[in-house]
Amino acid sequence: MIKGCQKRIIFVKDTGSDYFEEAYFIMKSDSELPKTEESDIVKEAENIVNASLAEPSPARKVKIGARSVCFFIGVFIGALIGGILFGLIL
Repeated sequence: MIKGCQKRIIFVKDTGSDYFEEAYFIMKSDSELPKTEESDIVKEAENIVNASLAEPSPARKVKIGARSVCFFIGVFIGALIGGILFGLIL
């Protein structure tokens, strides 16, 4: 049994998301937090929720595209080497 354990939680009910109804934020212990107002903490939680609802950044889209290009180049090179080796066997 644990005695004296206390966690502070911020609960955001209406996230504005099509996917999430609620969000829970578990705060760090008081010794790890700088001096802040409660309203600043609530604003930070709302900012995190809003940032998660935003469109993916253009950099993320580029990474996905670059990954696909690398994949197809690898497939092409593998097929080319396989074709050359197959031609040498025959």
